[in-house]
Amino acid sequence: MPKIRRPTQDPQRRCTIKAHWIPVATTGKISGQTPTTSRQSYVKNASHFIELLKKETVQPDHLLVSFDVVSLFTNVLVAETLEIIRRKYKPPDHIIDLTKHCLKSTYVIYKDKRYKQIEGVPMGSPFSPVIANLFMEDLETRALQTASHKPKLWLRYVDDTFVIWTHGREQLDGFLDHLNSIHQKIKFTMKTEDNNQLPFLDVLVKKRQDESVGHTV
Repeated sequence: MPKIRRPTQDPQRRCTIKAHWIPVATTGKISGQTPTTSRQSYVKNASHFIELLKKETVQPDHLLVSFDVVSLFTNVLVAETLEIIRRKYKPPDHIIDLTKHCLKSTYVIYKDKRYKQIEGVPMGSPFSPVIANLFMEDLETRALQTASHKPKLWLRYVDDTFVIWTHGREQLDGFLDHLNSIHQKIKFTMKTEDNNQLPFLDVLVKKRQDESVGHTV
């Protein structure tokens, strides 16, 4: 399936499966009950994003910025994420084994040939966003802790991040370079505001003259 949400001359293709009827769905629901949702950076959906913006202020020289991870699901390292889960949440060994089995047992048939997915996590599995979020949670923690200049606001919805930046454009380019240095498999693209507004999660975020953050849907 080509990824067509963002215009491109050479759309990337990735494996997409329907997994709601198999054990991975149940495992995903169980494993989905993690502290990830309590993080300050966590965004559940567009409505939640709008609620989080209501308490923010932005000055004229601040920048609205978004970062997007290039092909996150196909670049998530399963072994590394399992180690993150083991280290941070200390689950029983059988949970790690079951999780690994679910993530390493994805097969697809294309033109009468069977293929096994050997890298990343499958699109369409309810388990994949959980694993991707845990992977990104660890990455963003390391990125923000080691950044010389930190954003005023950092809100992330899986692979899309909204930022209010207060340190000027030159330092912003340096921050992008820093993000792209954290993990060899994870690369970010960046988009900055145009005419004091920036789209994010189907919401058009706007800088108001009273220094509040407005939006339209």
